[in-house]
Amino acid sequence: MKPRFRTSLVGLGTIGATYSDDPLVRQHFQYATHADVLATPPAFERGACIDTNASISNLATRWNVPHFATSMMELLKVYEPEVLVLATPPSTRLEIVRACPTVKMVLCEKPLATSQAAAAESLQFCES
Repeated sequence: MKPRFRTSLVGLGTIGATYSDDPLVRQHFQYATHADVLATPPAFERGACIDTNASISNLATRWNVPHFATSMMELLKVYEPEVLVLATPPSTRLEIVRACPTVKMVLCEKPLATSQAAAAESLQFCES
């Protein structure tokens, strides 16, 4: 068996984790959230969730994710993700990726950034 990519979902809001709680959404979409999608592929170990709102840490338990943190710095003390799935505002993404030296792959929603210059900076950082 191939080793699985250590994966962290960053952002547990509506699209990140709770959109599928809506029965109407669930009726029409098998994969309504990023957390849903990460539960299926065998190549990804859904090992951690990060959200600045500590009061929703119960979602990590609900999704059978062993680690929850409120910052990348906190998470890196216990888990080193290789893949980040960013369900955060575009203005925060580059900062999050920069804070994670172990990352090899980044998946994020569109838009990548808030401006063309910021998007170019993000791509340049990821290519370096």
